[in-house]
This record gives sequence, C-alpha cells and structure tokens, in this order.
Amino acid sequence: MKTWLSVIIILLLVVGCSEGAKTGPTVSIEQAQKVATDYYKMVKISKSEVKLVSENFVKPNENPVYFVIEGISADGRPLIVFVESNNSTKHFVKYLDS
Repeated sequence: MKTWLSVIIILLLVVGCSEGAKTGPTVSIEQAQKVATDYYKMVKISKSEVKLVSENFVKPNENPVYFVIEGISADGRPLIVFVESNNSTKHFVKYLDS
C-alpha cells in the first residue's frame, strides 16, 4: 500500500512540475519584426535578437528584455526598433543618423 502511494505521489509531482509556467518571451520574433515593419516602416531588416536593455530605457519593475531589430526605414534611415519581449504594444525606436 505504501509503495503504491509513493508511486502515485511521485507521478503527481512529475506531472505537476512538467506543466509549469512558460518561461521566455511571449512575443515571437515574427511579431516583433511586424511591429518594426508596420509601425516604423522598416523595409530591410539586417539583424534581430533578444537583448537585456540598459536600465536607462526602462523603469524599475519593468521587463528589461526586448527584441532589438536593426534595419533601414522606407526613407533610407538606419534605425533600431526595440519591442518588449512580453508586450508587443510596448516599443520604441532609435534612429542612428541623428
């Protein structure tokens, strides 16, 4: 009886632990690139990556992990678009020629 109870407890623990909270970005790289192309009119993407941004860009208790997308805008200006990794409506741009 104790053996079966132990087996059941172990199975419940394994199943419970395997269904934990998802870690990592909830926004996909494709969604972040769509923000860059649609909102900031980026026509050429040269680099996309996930980065931890400087504390100067975010307030305390905000997510500092952003997709950083480098490229060229429709008017030929080089720019970097930052899209928060858990909220695609939170984004900003840095133009490299100014």
